[in-house]
Amino acid sequence: MLGSVALQLADVACGRIDAYWEYGEQFYDWMAGALVVQEAAGAVTDINGDPFTWASTGIIAGNMQLHAVIQAMLKR
Repeated sequence: MLGSVALQLADVACGRIDAYWEYGEQFYDWMAGALVVQEAAGAVTDINGDPFTWASTGIIAGNMQLHAVIQAMLKR
């Protein structure tokens, strides 16, 4: 772990980290950072590739290309 999840997602938004993913149900830990990534034109979904919502049980955040690669790897 590199610190707070919101900070890691902010690092994704500004390009310091290429992508981020995590399983769990910590929506409140993820929601502010997810908004920052979305506003920076990044991709944010749940682990299954569905829209990131209150019911999400995981998060994938990154640019469009890397997001798709991570999602495919997690489906294996």
